[in-house]
Parts: sequence; structure tokens; C-alpha cells
Amino acid sequence: MDTRWNRGNHLRRMLCGLLAAASALLMTVAAANRYQLGLQRSSSAIYNQDWFLERIAMSAYTLNWHAQQQWQHRTMLPSELYCASGEQGGLTEEERSEFDSMFYNWDAMVGSELDAMRWAVAGEDGKWYSNLQIDLDADWQDGELTQDGKEQYQYYLVLQFDENGMMQPLGFYGGGRPLAESKHQGLLWQFRTTEYTLEQLAGRTGFGQDIAVEGYSDDALPAAVGDGASCFVQPRQITLYYAIPRVVDTDSGLYQSLYYADGTLLEVTGYPAILSICVLVVVGAVILLWTRPRLAGAQQGETAGHSFEFVVGGLILVFFAIGAEIKFALFVVRGDLGRWLAQILPLQQASDRLAYGLLWITLFLLLCAAAFCAAQLSGLFVIGPRRYFATRSWIGRGVCALWRRMTRLDLTEPGTKTLLRLLGVNFLILSVCCTVWVFGIFALLVYSLILFALLHKRYERIRQNYMALLDAADRMAQGELDLQIEGEMGLFNPLKEKLNQVRSGFKKAVETELRSRNMKTELITNVSHDLKTPLTAIITYVDLLKDETLTAEQRREYVLTLERKSLRLKQLIEDLFEVSKAATGNLAMQLAQVDLAELMRQVGYELEDAICGCGIEFRWSLPDHPVLLQLDGQRTSRIFENLILNITKYGLRGTRAYLSLREEEGRAVATLKNISAAELDLDPNQLTERFVRGDRSRNTEGSGLGLAIAKSFTEMQNGRFGITLDGDLFKVELSWPLSQEPAAGAQEKREEE
Repeated sequence: MDTRWNRGNHLRRMLCGLLAAASALLMTVAAANRYQLGLQRSSSAIYNQDWFLERIAMSAYTLNWHAQQQWQHRTMLPSELYCASGEQGGLTEEERSEFDSMFYNWDAMVGSELDAMRWAVAGEDGKWYSNLQIDLDADWQDGELTQDGKEQYQYYLVLQFDENGMMQPLGFYGGGRPLAESKHQGLLWQFRTTEYTLEQLAGRTGFGQDIAVEGYSDDALPAAVGDGASCFVQPRQITLYYAIPRVVDTDSGLYQSLYYADGTLLEVTGYPAILSICVLVVVGAVILLWTRPRLAGAQQGETAGHSFEFVVGGLILVFFAIGAEIKFALFVVRGDLGRWLAQILPLQQASDRLAYGLLWITLFLLLCAAAFCAAQLSGLFVIGPRRYFATRSWIGRGVCALWRRMTRLDLTEPGTKTLLRLLGVNFLILSVCCTVWVFGIFALLVYSLILFALLHKRYERIRQNYMALLDAADRMAQGELDLQIEGEMGLFNPLKEKLNQVRSGFKKAVETELRSRNMKTELITNVSHDLKTPLTAIITYVDLLKDETLTAEQRREYVLTLERKSLRLKQLIEDLFEVSKAATGNLAMQLAQVDLAELMRQVGYELEDAICGCGIEFRWSLPDHPVLLQLDGQRTSRIFENLILNITKYGLRGTRAYLSLREEEGRAVATLKNISAAELDLDPNQLTERFVRGDRSRNTEGSGLGLAIAKSFTEMQNGRFGITLDGDLFKVELSWPLSQEPAAGAQEKREEE
């Protein structure tokens, strides 16, 4: 299944890549076709715009002014050339100064366009003024542009001022665009209708609207233009040539104007809409592919898992990238990128193909990004909107987490109620402050100061409680375990209680450790004493036996004493090994079905001599029926043997000892009680420690390991061992869980009896 899923996943990715590549190729071809179609159908070229023709008209006057200064070899003000003189109808000095300022602005305004154009001014007697070293009129023959000129220029215009100062176009070339040419021819007619005369242009720029003076005659102002007289003098007998080369300097203002004018060619032909539709089609196809696993042989529901915010951010970037891609496409189809590549790479012939290849790559990357975002978004349709936003959206997960927290909020808890009340009061206060317009700012200021004072007071109280707890914890860490934290701690009350409990626990642990160390020291002392006593006796009697003067009776007595001390030493060592193994858990138990009542009777029979010779009357209270348990018979016998011998050794003579066995709450409980001969002022738990005796003088034959062995063997068989002291009354209670499996067999045995 995993192999099939991976294979289907790879196939879907490959299909998405092929779809993006094909769509990118289609949009690359469409960009070139749409641009060429725009060139044929659109009249949005820059030289079809009114503002461009107005710049041309302004430049005619500014270039004539520069030419006249060069031809006359002197510097003159624009008003000297273009403003009429004479008392009647002439301009005042202030008006002439204003006209000069306006004219200088014209010169600066058209300068950025003229820098990227080729222009020339031809006057009478062969006078010539141009920004070229060659004659520009050589490309204009018989009223039209030569073939070389058409290959060299994308725009060519010839303007002439006749002997009457009338401005009219003599010829025009617009790059072979039929609609553009017809549009421009109509605009050029405006020159013939005096639309762009000096007087009209001055009026448009805020000067000269009301300066025309009636009463001027042709004698006073020759070549007056229009109806009535004019205070401006038109140029005469000059011809102006304007040419825009095929390649325009990218640093010029004209380049930017041409670029934005050509940008409308892609817009009017619908290329942005086509590209947007293509992106949407790719997005829809990818979503369909990733939500229909059968198309690719994958498991349904296996989709990409990036967050929804990441996908939305990617789609927004794709949306903005479409605009940038349209500009890049215009940069390619206009040939600008190809010319730039030809300058930096030795690819003169293939530069245009390389430029279109780069356009395809950028379109492919754009569509791949859109396809990737669509694949991420497919989970919305596969797992459903609710689950999608709950699992794959940062905002959705935050809302779900907040909802879960709010639903788990215990509104009955006092702290929660207090917090909600405070929030409600805060909301009401803020609402009231917002309703009193600008005065609410002062109210909020007062409220903020009061709130700060209350919160600061509360903070100080919490900080003091925290510092007190921190100081107490530090003192405890330094060993001051008798410290008791008192007083009200507010929010830190639970922590105070826990610290007090920790203090008590540490104190108990320290006391236990000290007791353990003392026990180890006492253990070493007791072991040394108990092992040394029989060993010393053995050594002494061995030395006595070396005396050759001893009689046979004395030797027999010494040998019996040696045997008794040796057995004593052997028993002591064996007990020590057994209790050590039991303490470390290395003693293996052989569990089997045991009748505890019968086992106690058998131990009593085996110890009958010791019981009869101790001077204590034993009272037995054992049930007549079997009490079956899962026990190790040998170790359990040792338990009761040690306990009964403990009674014979340390019990008060002339008293009675009670041994009983009963069943209660699913457990077998054995109890042994006797009166101690010595006063018992020990802790009951200390009696089960190793080498601890009731006879502190250590004159008896006990090893001090009997109770320790009994307790260890009992607990290793899942039993309980407890000692109770009531004055001189010594009581031991043992209990084990009853065995459930052989209950039927026990019932049959009781019936037979």
C-alpha cells in the first residue's frame, strides 16, 4: 500500500509539473502574439497622446530659441524673441519676466524627452542646429522617410513654420502601425488649426490668458496669428526634424514614457486577464487532481499538510507576482531584455530566444507556486473545512485550544468567579469611559492609576510571600529541619503546606539514616561479640585439652562443651547468612500447598522438650479443619520455631503463653502472646532488627536474629509481620492470604473427618 501511495504521489507531482510547463509555454507565446496584435490595433502609442504633441510644440519654440542664439552669436531672453514690442499692446516688464520664467520651465520640461530623441532645426540660408553630427534631413526624401530611416527610427516628424509664422506638419512616420498612423494624422491636424500656437500653449500653462490686446494692426505686429492681434511673435522660415530611434536610452524620461505607453498594449489585448485565468485553471486542475486520488492511484485523504496561513500567504504572493510577471513579459516582448543580453553575452543572434526562455522559466515558476499552494489547499476539500481548520490552521488550532480551555473552565471555583467578576467590572468601567468622548481619556487615566496602585499592592504581597517561602526553602536546604512555616501565604498556601511536608519527610529521612548508621555500628559490635564469645570458648577449651594430665571424664566434658560452642557458632553463622539473603532478596522460596494449622502443631511437637523445660504453660488454639496456604513449608516452620524459642528464652517463668490461628477477611492470622521476663522499653520495630535482644545483658543463648529472620521470611511469602508491646505483654501477629484453589478438596477432607 505504501509503494502504491508513493508511486501515485510521484505521478501527481509529475502531472502538475507538466501542466505548469505547458501553461507557461502557452502564456509565453500569448505574450508575443498579444503584443503584436496591440501594435496593429491600438492607438495608445506615446506619439498619439496629446501631452506628447504638446511637448513637441513646446520644444519647437525652445529649439528655435537655442538655434537663434547660436546663429546670432549672442544670448537673448525668450521674451526678446517671442514677445512683441511697442507701447500699444506690448507686455510690461513684469509680464515679460513672467514669460521668461514660464519659458525656462518649458525648456527643462522637454529636456528629458529631447535628450533621448534626435532633433534638428533648419533655417534660411542653410543654417543648421542639431544634436547630431550629420544632417537629419538626409533621411527625409520626397516627403517621406527613406527605407534606411524606417529601419533606424520608430517615429519621425517634420514641422515647418512658414513665412507667416503658421506651424504645420510636413510629414510623419509612425512605425508601420495603421491605426496609430491614422490617429496621429488626426492629431497633427491640430497644428494646422493653431491648437499648439505659442499663445495657446502659454494660456494652458497659466500665462497669457488675458494678455491679447485689441487694436493691433498688421503693421504694428506682422504675422499676427488668429483673429485680432497677438502680443506674441511666431517663428518664421524654419523646419524642425524629430526622430525617435528604435533603441531608446533606458536612463531617459522618454524611455519610461514609451515603456508605460507600450504597457497598455498588453492590457488592451487582455493578456493580464488571460494570465489570471490560466493561473486559476492550473489551481483548479491541481485541486481536482489532489482531491481525486483515483486519477493518480493514491490513497484518498493523503494530501499535503502545510498550514492554511502559509497557503494563503503563498496565494497572495502569487497574486502580486502576476503583476510583476506582466511587466517582465512587456520587457521581453519589446526586445529590451534581448538587447541587454546581447550587450553582456556573446549571443547576438540567440539573445531574443534566450529572453523568451527566461520568460518561460519565470512563468513556469509562477505556475508551480500556484500549483503548490493549490495542492496544500486540497486538504480543505478532502478532510472537510472543520477538520482542516482545526488541524492545519494556526488560527484554527488557537481557537480550538481556547474553546477547549473555556469549556473546561470551572465556573464554580471561587478564583474563577472572582476573576470573571473583576473582568466584568473592568469591561463596564472601560465602556463608561468610552461613552464620555474626550473626557473618557481623563477617566481612563484616573482608572489606570487606581488599577496600578491596587495591582502593585497585590504584587508586593505576593512578592513578600514568595520571598518568605524562598528564604524558608533556603534555610531547609542548609539543614534547618526544625523550621515550621507559619502565617497566611495567599496563593502560596498549598506550596507552604508542601514545604512543611517536605521538611517533615526530610527530618524523618535524616532520623532514619542516623538510626541506620547507629544500627550498622551496633551490628558490627554485636556480630563481633556474638561470634567472639563461642569462638573464645572453643579456643580456651582446645588449650585445656592440650593438658596431658586431664582425666578422661574431664576430657569428655571439655569435648561436649566444644561441640556445644561449635554448634552455637555454626547456627549463628547460618542465621546471619539467611537473614542477609532474605534482606537482599536472594533467597529462593519453594511455594506449595501447606496446612498452616498442621504445621504449627508439628513445630510444637518438635519443640516439646524446650517448651516443657522453660517453665511457661503454652495454650494452643488451632482450628480442627485445614487452613491451606501457598507457603514454603521449611521457611514457615523456621518462623514459628524462632518465635516459640524466643518465648522459651525470654518469657517469664510461671506465666502462660497463647498461640492461636484463625481465619478472617480472606486471611489466616496466627497470634503468639507471652509475658516478657525483662522489661521491654524498646520500640517494637527495633526488636525485628538484626542482633537485637530483649535481654540487653546478652547472657542468654539467643543470637538476636530470630525475629529478624521470622519477619523476613514472612514478608517474602506475601505475608504481614507485626509486634505489639503492652507493658510486659509481648504479642506477635502474622497473616497470609488464604489459598482459593484447593477449597473443594479441603471441604471433602473435612467431611471425611
